[in-house]
Amino acid sequence: GAYLGFAASLVAQRQGLMVPAKVLRPFVALVALCVVGSFNPRGYDPLVALVGFRVLVFYIPLFALGVHLSMSGVTADRLAVFVLLASIPITVFGIAEYVAGPDAVASLGPGFARTIWIVGPEATADLIFRPASTFPFVGHFGAYLLFIGVIGFAALHRPASAPGRVLQAIAFALASVAIVLQSQRSTWVLLPVAMLATYVLNGHLRGTLRAAPVLFVAIVLVATVGAPVLENRLPGLTSGLDPFANRLAPIVSSFESSLSASDLLIGHGTGTALGAARYVTGGDVPGQFESAWFQPFYMFGIWGLLAYLWLYSAVLRAAWPGVRSLPAERRWLSTGLFVFLMLTAAVSGPINYPPTNVFFWLFAGLLAGQAARAGQAGLARASERAGQPDGRVVS
Repeated sequence: GAYLGFAASLVAQRQGLMVPAKVLRPFVALVALCVVGSFNPRGYDPLVALVGFRVLVFYIPLFALGVHLSMSGVTADRLAVFVLLASIPITVFGIAEYVAGPDAVASLGPGFARTIWIVGPEATADLIFRPASTFPFVGHFGAYLLFIGVIGFAALHRPASAPGRVLQAIAFALASVAIVLQSQRSTWVLLPVAMLATYVLNGHLRGTLRAAPVLFVAIVLVATVGAPVLENRLPGLTSGLDPFANRLAPIVSSFESSLSASDLLIGHGTGTALGAARYVTGGDVPGQFESAWFQPFYMFGIWGLLAYLWLYSAVLRAAWPGVRSLPAERRWLSTGLFVFLMLTAAVSGPINYPPTNVFFWLFAGLLAGQAARAGQAGLARASERAGQPDGRVVS
């Protein structure tokens, strides 16, 4: 629906796509790679290739939509604040699910019953119920909470009206509690990294005093409400590097075992490493569906790695000037968005899971459009100065 409306608006206004060539080129290369990979000689079901094409390519045009939204005056900050405030009922529902427990959630209907996910026992004898809130899978809710946590933290530092500051503080505090109760440990690791990176990249610490009281309250809430979860799951992250090494070991061994000429040059075909392939394979899930950067290598060989490295580096280079175009005091939220883009590109491989795929491409486009709009404004000012050197109209 968004794409159809966007295309109709371009036709009605007789506009072309305003996408930087440095982003368009690697996108076209990825599309071409997906087309070629659909005819992989290893003989996989063409429906798997079709699913792969849809999952890998379908969301990337949101970048173009974001550029046009930004050029028309919809700033990345404005949309991010909207998403942050809209998260309040979603996080509240997730917290309520955790408090009610899995049996109460399952009783709501078969769709809710399918979301039940329980982990443990680990450091304690407790079983931990991971709620999915309004999402069909706990991993999607975890990905959502990472985004909300990053932008919520950044929003605490920006100037805002008193009502806006209160609502943003509530949204961040609720997200902090939900992040702990949802118990996705990758989010526990990435969120502090994102916070530190936001401070480093912003380079302007004046807003830290605004955030300090809310951060303190959020920490107290998390420690109080989420204590049983932290006691059970946190020791696995603080007991040394073994858990991280165990997580990386299957991915490293997969790379090592896929060094034949055919694996390197042609891979296994479009879609063959994606969990969504189960919809056309009778429910069989590929073993590579959680292997991050091994996914493009498995599907396309070395060309998959090169294509995604090219694409993500181009997107980040297009988005960063949009952050720098703002005054330092107003740069906090855009910096947080850029940090989210940077971390997601670094750890995800192909970004093929919701809602991260929507947030990544749309906000990357908004930041790139922010840079283009600032460039146009600079050209306009330079043109005015050239035509009116001393303030008088030159005929």
